Amino acid sequence: MTLRHKTARVLHYPDSRSKVGRWINLALALFILLSVLALVVDTVPDLPVGWHEALRVAEKVFFAVFLLEYLARIWSIVEVPRFATPVRGRLRFSLRFLPLIDLAVLLSYFAPFDLRFLRMVRVVRVLGVLHLKRYERPLRAIGASIRARKRLLVIAVVAMLLMIFFAASGMYFIERDAQPKAFSSIPASLWWAVMTLTTVGYGDVYPVTVLGKVFAGVIATCGIAVFALPMAIVTAAILDVDVKLLGEEEHDPREQDRP
Repeated sequence: MTLRHKTARVLHYPDSRSKVGRWINLALALFILLSVLALVVDTVPDLPVGWHEALRVAEKVFFAVFLLEYLARIWSIVEVPRFATPVRGRLRFSLRFLPLIDLAVLLSYFAPFDLRFLRMVRVVRVLGVLHLKRYERPLRAIGASIRARKRLLVIAVVAMLLMIFFAASGMYFIERDAQPKAFSSIPASLWWAVMTLTTVGYGDVYPVTVLGKVFAGVIATCGIAVFALPMAIVTAAILDVDVKLLGEEEHDPREQDRP
């Protein structure tokens, strides 16, 4: 077994029986979490003297580790059959979601402006690094169930957008004379509509006329039902997934891709 083959097994399809692979992936997950924690701490303005310098050193360590991991993944991916072509295979892999996140995080260290928030997104990589196989089958089943309801989701989203537009338009025509600044146009009224229909309600914009209050009450009540539709569809998709999937161990069709 070549070094590249061993690297692919550790980074892409680790063997649960391999202590080395397990510890390497746990270490990578720890580095990801520590890098996010360092970013959070670095935003505190009144840190003790020397902390910011220590965080700068930690950033360099994190960058070195993540760069080494990224290069190792690109180098070893050709050991996976569907990415076996040296150039095309590596390019296809590098354009996938998680590798693109990794690359964006690495580039953020050299950006002329602050892009450190991208490192927060890399927490998603923890799931991939730890290879939580026990959850993959249920998650794939839930994803398939949600995709089967994509038309319902599209209809629900369209209904939400129409409700927002209707609410903003109605409130504009009702309140524009009483509050020309707050409801100066339909686009300006969209702020009130979004805040009301999502039940956030900051309270900075609200109707003052009797008709406007009645209209707002009706819109808010209807908005609860309309904006609950997407979540109801997703919940139904999850409930439709057979609970037996959680206890079953079936052959993973992607096993053939193992290096």
